Amino acid sequence: MKVIRDSSLELVFQIDHFSEVNNELLDKLFDQHPGKQMVFRTRQTTIESLEDLKKVDMQKYFIQLGFTANNEHLKTIPYNDNCNPKNIINITESGQKEDLNKIIMHTFEEYFDKKWYPYLGKKFSNDWIGYLRSMLDSSRNYGIKCNNQISGLLVLSSSKDCLQNSLMQIEWIWVDQEKDIDTRKQIHRKIVDILKNAHPGTYQAGVHLYNTVSQKFFSKIGFQLKCAHILKK
Repeated sequence: MKVIRDSSLELVFQIDHFSEVNNELLDKLFDQHPGKQMVFRTRQTTIESLEDLKKVDMQKYFIQLGFTANNEHLKTIPYNDNCNPKNIINITESGQKEDLNKIIMHTFEEYFDKKWYPYLGKKFSNDWIGYLRSMLDSSRNYGIKCNNQISGLLVLSSSKDCLQNSLMQIEWIWVDQEKDIDTRKQIHRKIVDILKNAHPGTYQAGVHLYNTVSQKFFSKIGFQLKCAHILKK
């Protein structure tokens, strides 16, 4: 393990495997560098390698995974015979942005904040909600409409990774789980189509350590596990 970047906000390490990260190491690092975020970039990029991270004390630490993909590596999800892509349109008109922002915040609070609050805690919960609300006017926000109802959301913003490389951050994705599986697959396909056309370079998505559904989704469309961001609660 070696330090590859040290800034006022975070300390970035290169590791071979997440087995190198444990409670004893984190206790020591956060004692030595209070207020900083610890980022571990790994050479072992399989989801199975996350089992070692799950040994970390989640009462003390919050872990957010970084998944990345270059545009050319995004994998299109094929429509099946029951899917009619004409039923799905995406809306980005400025006149609809205010209403779209309200829906984004509602789904974020309902399906992210409430679900992961036991892991987030009050401070991180408030920080996350405040961050998303503050950046919605400058982000690229997409509503995916199915049968005249918004059934999917995608929020993108320009950002940098832990090594200060420019990329496009996926801030929020939501798909209405009350839709049937064929419709959800349509929406997934539409999300990938938007990503392919929205940015020519690298994308990054932050996914909670225990959010296996999102981990599998991003892996399916061509993203690779790249790093873990760890914060002390």
